[in-house]
Formats: sequence, C-alpha cells, structure tokens
Amino acid sequence: MTLHDAIVEILLLSGKPMTTQEIANKLNITKTYKKRDGSEISAFQIHGRTRNYPHLFDRDGNLVSLKGNFQITSAKSIDTKTNIDIDQKEEYLMDMSYYKSVAEINTIVPDKPGLYCIRIKNIDVLPEPFNSELIKRNHNIIYIGIASQSLHRRMLEQSLRAKGSSTFFRSLGAVLGYHPPINSLATKRNKRNYKYSSVDEEKIIYWINRNLIINWIQYDENLDEIEIYLLRKYKPILNITKNPQYLPELLKLRNECEKIANGISENITLHNAIEIVLKENKAPLSASKIAGEINSKQLYYRKDGKPIPSSQIHMRVNHYTKMFSILDNGKISIITE
Repeated sequence: MTLHDAIVEILLLSGKPMTTQEIANKLNITKTYKKRDGSEISAFQIHGRTRNYPHLFDRDGNLVSLKGNFQITSAKSIDTKTNIDIDQKEEYLMDMSYYKSVAEINTIVPDKPGLYCIRIKNIDVLPEPFNSELIKRNHNIIYIGIASQSLHRRMLEQSLRAKGSSTFFRSLGAVLGYHPPINSLATKRNKRNYKYSSVDEEKIIYWINRNLIINWIQYDENLDEIEIYLLRKYKPILNITKNPQYLPELLKLRNECEKIANGISENITLHNAIEIVLKENKAPLSASKIAGEINSKQLYYRKDGKPIPSSQIHMRVNHYTKMFSILDNGKISIITE
C-alpha cells in the first residue's frame, strides 16, 4: 500500500478531517504503511504527500480532508451491476444457515472474486481479551475479507491453509500463542510477512478446521467499499486495516512476532524464549544449549545485562511444568497436547 492510499484509508475510517500529526500518529499505530528505513512517519511527510495529491485531498493549514468523491457510498447505492443491493448481500453473507465448517469446504470454494466472513463456533476457545471483546460486540465474527480475483486462492489457500501470505493466518496464529522461527525474516526484503514453521502451521490449520465456520458470496463490484461498510458495522476482532475498533492487543502480538522473525525481540518472557528455541530446533535440548541459543540470538535480556545461565533455564522450566518436561537424559522438551 502506498502512503497516499494509507492516508485515504485513515480519513475514510475517521469520517472527518484530521491534522497531519493525527494522521501520522494513526499510521504509526496501525502500520498500514511503513517506511523502508523503519523510522516513524512524520507530520511533515504527511504534509508533503497530501500536498502532492491535490486530486485526493483538500488542505486547510495542517488539516487534511478527502475530496468529496471519496466519501463512502451509502449501503443501498453501492451495487450498480445487479438489482441486488448491499443489504441483500449482507443478509446472505451473515445468514447462519449458509455457514459451513472450514474443514468441509476444500472442494467447493469457487475460483471467483467475492467477499467472505469467518465466525468462531465457541468464543470461549479464544484467549482474553479476544473472547470478551466478542461478547461486547454481540456476535461471533472474527474476520471479514475480500478476494478481488479468487476466493479459492485468497480465502481458502492463503487465509485458511497458509499457502502464501495471509494477514488473517498471521493474526490468528499470534492470538493462539504461536511465534515464527527466529530470524526467519532476517534476509527477506519484506520485514513484516512472517510465517510460522510447517509444524505450527499444521497445528493452526487443525485448530481452524475444528473451530471456525465460514460463508462467502461471489461478487466483483465495489469490493473495497462494501468491505469498509461491513467492517465499520461489525468490527471483527482480527481485522486491523479499515477497522475503526481494531484491538491494540492484536497489534502488540503481531509486532512481537515481527520482532522475533527479524531477531530483534525485546519484551518476550524467558519461558516463551525457551519455547521458541525448542520449536525452532524441533528436538529436545540441554539447558546449556537453550541458554546459548537465547543469548546468541538475544531473545531475552536479564535486567543486569548478564548472559542467561543454564541454571536459570532449569529454574524457569521447573516453574512451567505444563509447558516443559525434563527427559531422562536431562534434555528439555515441550509438552504437546
């Protein structure tokens, strides 16, 4: 996404003019646009970009607003191709009688553009604060998305089967407590599109098949506008971009995954660091080996700045007996369900 597209999105969600500083602050939080050098977006940069796109933005001092033709279309006037208006599409998309278990859709998803909605069967299987947020929002919708070219490729293969890049899959994995392999993005150009290990991907897909249901409609007109309308109305907990009530907790989890994948994690707990090392190696390890991996990859920092000793690994493992076990040979392993 370009910077001016990201600014348009922020102003659409706001529904009112914003100062250049407010726009910069919002973009730095949502991270829908990131500078190549990783530094924060400044109000000066917003000023320059909006000034260079007068066909998109109106300026009044440091106050920025959208040109009139960028206002969100009303729900009943979006669909110009058929006689079915957005209200009818929404009714079909949200009708629970049409929802199917994700485990049963592999052979029936069309290779056509459209919209899709993902719900969770039992909100109690989600950790806090995500389950309580669904209670507050009075529904079980966790994600709404569009497929501009193919529902089969975007919705099924990418979002639900981890074949390619998927915001939904990355977000869900982070919510469920999974982390990408350490330094897996270190040599990649895109520093945000982390992936989980193949073992963890299989576990997440298994969870998806057990717990999620889905519905979709084939459609290829004004998908962006319809998506914005639906996100504003339902505010799904795993949507960030275009969602007026995205969860900061989700952003925090995703940012931590990005840091781990780039080898720059700072706030991870020691037991999480142990778990990451064991998952990456896919085998039990000695406490000294785990300590060495954590220290060399800087996954966890002691307050006194000293390296993690093997004795501290043993102590933490003994406090988390539901996560780890010590084998007869003294090596440490993860307890799997």
